[in-house]
This record gives sequence, C-alpha cells and structure tokens, in this order.
Amino acid sequence: MISGLPSEQTILSELGRDADIWLILNEDKKTAIFVPDKDTVKGVIWMFLGQKDCEHFAHMLTQMHPQFKGVNLVAREGKLGIVYDYAREKGRQAALITPEAALTLFREYEEFLPHYYGIESD
Repeated sequence: MISGLPSEQTILSELGRDADIWLILNEDKKTAIFVPDKDTVKGVIWMFLGQKDCEHFAHMLTQMHPQFKGVNLVAREGKLGIVYDYAREKGRQAALITPEAALTLFREYEEFLPHYYGIESD
C-alpha cells in the first residue's frame, strides 16, 4: 500500500473491478508507465478518475522527470481491476488518484497550472 492513499481492497469494494479509469501509456511501446515513487523502488502505475487529470500529469512528467523527457506519454482509458492485475503481475503497485488529490498535487507545481486550465499552449 502507498502511504496516504486508500488500499486496493477499499477502492475495488467501492468502485468495482469494471470501473473506468485513466492511466498513462508510453504510446510508442504501448505499455503502461511506472512512475518512480518515494515509497517504492520499482515505481507505481498512477490511475486517475478523470481524463484531464491524467493528461496533465503526463504533461508534467515529460517536463519534470528525466526518465520521461522526450517520451510520447498519452492518457488511455482502462479498467480498474485489469490495471491492478497488471501491476501485481509485474510485481509493482497501482494507485488511484482522486480528482481532489490530483488538484492538490497540481497546485504544488503551480508553474504547470496554466497548462491544466488551458491558458497556454504546449
């Protein structure tokens, strides 16, 4: 479990395995990306309830994280249970980021807020 986020069991019991989520893929490799995290060594699949939040986080990663600079990251819809299964199969974790948690995170990086609100072009 990732600190500060609900457990997989809690999320699945509330939303169900067939819930629609958004995740970030490396479009060239057609694979989900694992975002480095302070609580895990292997990285985490970040899932979002909203497409806009997912797209903005992908944009932030390509701008801020050396591992993702120049990588074609895209938001794609998926099923909650399938993503959890995939992460487990890879020996990693997945985290569902609520809209409130996403906005809190995005406000920490205020230099990217114009992009989030559609005020500037890429």
